[in-house]
Amino acid sequence: RLEVGGNRDGKEEINGSRSMAVYVDNLRDYGWRHGPSCHLIADTTDELMEFAVGMGLQPAWFQAKSTPHFDLTVDGRRLAVEHGAIELDQRQLVAKIRELRKIRVRDREEDAIRFRGA
Repeated sequence: RLEVGGNRDGKEEINGSRSMAVYVDNLRDYGWRHGPSCHLIADTTDELMEFAVGMGLQPAWFQAKSTPHFDLTVDGRRLAVEHGAIELDQRQLVAKIRELRKIRVRDREEDAIRFRGA
């Protein structure tokens, strides 16, 4: 189980590190052989990987296409929520994905400017 506790600046800590914003959407039947599933996403890929591995997911299950995520079964979603994942409905998930994509594009543009100036 991931340990969550507060620190001096009011941010939560998970396993001794800063808090992570990790999200799950609603379960849907995509025709997957494991039954209904959902997505586990996070504000950063590092946070996603740390959280996923911390709850027992294999890094090989990481989906890098489009939006970095893990697919979760019913039990996986329940476990993620128990570990502190934030539940989002479909509209909220789409809004979060759009927000994260904008941040990634902005970061790449800033990197390109910095590297050209170096």
